[in-house]
Amino acid sequence: MVGIPGPATDFSPLRKFKPGMRTSNISTHSARTAASEVLYLTDPSKGSISSGLNQGLAKTSEKQKCLDLVYGTLRNGRLINTIIAHFGRCPVRRISKRLLSIVRPAVYELVFCPDAPDYAVVNEAVNSARRYGGRKSTGFVNAVLRSIERHIKVRQTKIIDVDTQAVVRVGTDTGCLFDQPFLPHPQTENAEYLSQSFSLPPWMINKWLAEFSMEDTMEVAQAGNRRPGIYLRVNLLNCQQAALLDELREHKIQCESLEANMIRVHGAGDVTGLPGFRQGQFTVQDLCAAGVVPTFAPQKNEAVFLDLCAAPGTKTTHLAEVTGDRTTIVATDIQAERLANVRDNIHRLGLRSVRVLDYDKVQDYVQQHGLFDGVLLDVPCSGLICQFSLYFLQYHQLLCDTLLSTLHA
Repeated sequence: MVGIPGPATDFSPLRKFKPGMRTSNISTHSARTAASEVLYLTDPSKGSISSGLNQGLAKTSEKQKCLDLVYGTLRNGRLINTIIAHFGRCPVRRISKRLLSIVRPAVYELVFCPDAPDYAVVNEAVNSARRYGGRKSTGFVNAVLRSIERHIKVRQTKIIDVDTQAVVRVGTDTGCLFDQPFLPHPQTENAEYLSQSFSLPPWMINKWLAEFSMEDTMEVAQAGNRRPGIYLRVNLLNCQQAALLDELREHKIQCESLEANMIRVHGAGDVTGLPGFRQGQFTVQDLCAAGVVPTFAPQKNEAVFLDLCAAPGTKTTHLAEVTGDRTTIVATDIQAERLANVRDNIHRLGLRSVRVLDYDKVQDYVQQHGLFDGVLLDVPCSGLICQFSLYFLQYHQLLCDTLLSTLHA
């Protein structure tokens, strides 16, 4: 593996940087500034970024771009840290959390968003550092990002006859090419190469390599770390797919119809501002997630169902829609504070068959009304598709163990 050079300058005083040294009076932020705020407030070990994300999104009108910067930075965290350490010549452990929240999304944008002007990315990051810190912080951010920028040979190129240790794979056949190798060798250190390239934990890569070839494992890793598309599940109790498509197109929104009453939208911006959202005509849902309820195959009768991991209510509401809003659905979640999202979605979609209960009230419900006819248990994700950190994985493993032990009891 190529070694990581040590820091050219001692930046250890940056650890003493105090958040809030200088604050911005601007109430409306750019997407980059808002994303930096979200990343600064994010603690992956707590398993959710909802609180910080909501605060950040409330401060910007560029919500979709902010989301891309936040999730893109988190998805590619390990790779971004490697780039900062190697080309910025400063290990991330020596950089304050506030400055990391500025530098990391800027690196993500330089590497993964070739259409974003590099001078704008760097300048805005430097200005953010100036707002929150002082001259030294500003100089540090500028030095790190300018160094990384100088080492980028081509921001977007076909991955043909290039040094695989010097290219970051962005698309299936395109990537960002640096002027020197910095990744492990893909043949002699294949697990570490894939782990760093796609910011996935080594144990996961090793497990895949034990079952698949190197080429197949790379395809799986790249698919798992892709930018997610935006898909809308049409609420057939409220409107039809064709009608919603027409309305979206009237508002100049690029979209296409898919099977199972799904619609894919392109460049949608803030989805809550799309026509039909406030009227409860659709729910944003991933294609894979949209297949859960049909697989569950609920019947339109007097059955009573339990959604044990209901928040934020996407599958709960799908279950209500598929059954014509004529069954009884009890929705609960071990994280009580997230049930507010379930209630909001039920109200927005105009559903009446869902009853939201606190997690510790479910057994009382069973004693009073009897057993459920079906239980939908879409347990919290292990994080295999969107890797925020190993702490995120460990957190969800503990949560799954708790739910399963409750079921066995």
